Amino acid sequence: MPGYVFAFLGLATFFICLAAQPIAQGLRLFDHPDGDRKLHTKPTPLIGGFAVCLPVALLTLVLGFEIGDLLQLGVLAIAVLGFLALGYVDDRYHLNPSVRLLVSFLLILLMIDLVPEYRVQNLTFSFIDTTLGMTSWHYVFNLIVVVGFVYALNMADGINGLVAGLAIIWTALLLAFAPDHFVPVLVALLSGLVVFLVFNLRSRLFLGDAGAYSLAILIALLSIATYNESHGDLAADTIAIWLIIPVLDCLRLIITRVARRKSPLAADNNHLHHILARWLSHSWALAFYLALVAIPSVLAVSWPTYAPLWLAISVM
Repeated sequence: MPGYVFAFLGLATFFICLAAQPIAQGLRLFDHPDGDRKLHTKPTPLIGGFAVCLPVALLTLVLGFEIGDLLQLGVLAIAVLGFLALGYVDDRYHLNPSVRLLVSFLLILLMIDLVPEYRVQNLTFSFIDTTLGMTSWHYVFNLIVVVGFVYALNMADGINGLVAGLAIIWTALLLAFAPDHFVPVLVALLSGLVVFLVFNLRSRLFLGDAGAYSLAILIALLSIATYNESHGDLAADTIAIWLIIPVLDCLRLIITRVARRKSPLAADNNHLHHILARWLSHSWALAFYLALVAIPSVLAVSWPTYAPLWLAISVM
């Protein structure tokens, strides 16, 4: 695909970011400070997801028509747009968590049912020659894994630059393994994330639930499809190491909230990024969290046979 296409998509993200205030006013999408969890100084547009994911979804649809793979790429675009819409409604009207969870399950079930490449049906590992098949329960496994990752990434969206930084790391890692038809999507995503990150670090706009959900489903489906089409070059444990830090933090939060007799989906200031921010400055907290993800991930790609060691480091 010509380079000017990616330049155009990057410019589209740039201009959406520049026009964040009027767009957010039209959509009524602002995050208002509350003096507790939301400590920014003024109402901030929640349209980062539109800036990053709309151009990527458009490119994915065009690419599907161009290469004749409209089912796989079209479903990917629909998944991104569907979760973008779900997040918009949640940002705007604060959906009941049970309704939000049900809609997420239904959307993901539709995606993985339509396109077999978007569901894990067996697990291969980098350190043993055993393949674990999931013929009878792969739908349950996929629903739990994908929904869990979507909500884990949303929970991680608490300090400027964190989710965008994580997505940049994962996109770069996927580019090392992705089949050719996903490379333009990943390059477009990477360019949009870099542009958004510059604005986000200056508190010009936030991702919002719309951005976190749509980015998470995009990363999740691309990871699964790349794993399925890698012919053994990308092991399941390698992807687990890439994604495990926000997932572990999400599980920790759920367990501690239930132990305190609170809703597992309740908001608090006990996320890993909050803890790091209490110990360190914002810049160092962000760098520390991203390093926790990036270093074991790069080690897992470079020396995959030591995956249990890199996984243990991540868990610790």
